[in-house]
Amino acid sequence: MVVEHLKHSSTTGHLVHNASGHLVQACPSSAPCVCPSGLANAYAMMPGVLSACSSCSGGSCSTSEAWDGTFQELSSCRWIAQNSAYSIPPVGVCFHLEGKNLSTAEITLNTTLCQWEILIKCFASPSHLTIWSGTKTVGQTPAGTYIKTAGCAGVGSLVVV
Repeated sequence: MVVEHLKHSSTTGHLVHNASGHLVQACPSSAPCVCPSGLANAYAMMPGVLSACSSCSGGSCSTSEAWDGTFQELSSCRWIAQNSAYSIPPVGVCFHLEGKNLSTAEITLNTTLCQWEILIKCFASPSHLTIWSGTKTVGQTPAGTYIKTAGCAGVGSLVVV
């Protein structure tokens, strides 16, 4: 009799659960459960694909620039909105969509759910508003098609290259 062992996250040591909360013996998707090595320093989505929410407003920024859709590596398996012209995050600079400042724009690998995730938020009173969030459960890199899970922007999927 062969006994399969429960899967542990290599980053946290916690047991891995699927989307239903059940413990699993292996990652529930073909996306990695551990950050792969050799990933690119930057990924991008097509500029102009997303629109800002009408409720987006504010943000404490010294300057604001239109976001070109580039995500640059911040740390292991985490990329943030940072225009391709920058090599390090600029201090005090906000990136915007249609003049609305972004508070968060990132791609991350969720090692608990074994999926890639995009989250794009803007400043809004009193806090933040999700413009678009989505997941990708296939592939060993952030590149590919993400399916929308929430947000006020109308597109159902985003392609990252």
